[in-house]
Parts: sequence; C-alpha cells; structure tokens
Amino acid sequence: MRTPVLMHVRLSRPGALAKLVDRMRAELRELATAVVDHPHWATVPREDPVNARMQLKKQTRLAEPDDVTEAA
Repeated sequence: MRTPVLMHVRLSRPGALAKLVDRMRAELRELATAVVDHPHWATVPREDPVNARMQLKKQTRLAEPDDVTEAA
C-alpha cells in the first residue's frame, strides 16, 4: 500500500490537496457521464431502470469468496 504514503508526500506541498481534489472530481464527472450515456441504457425500459441495473450488477460482479470452490 504505497499509494497513501506517496499521496502524503505529494500533499505536503502547498496547493497539492486542491489540485488532487480537482483532478478526482473531474475524473468522477467523466466516469459518471460514461456510465449514464452508455448504449446499454437505451435498451432498458424507462419504467424499470432499477431492476435493469441490478441485473447488470449480477452479470458483472466477480464471484464472492464463498462461491469459489477450493482447489485440491
């Protein structure tokens, strides 16, 4: 886990925190736009976006540790 240490070093400079926050907010806006504008949502009935989202989560979620069978 070197990232927190590196972030601490970078954030020790004046204005570094504000720059990091701005960069993270910009990335968040970009990712949110990519999700909302994805072509998948054009195929979802307007009446049921929550159920469609839950189905999508089930399809893309990685296997839970309990679901994985142990190899010999």
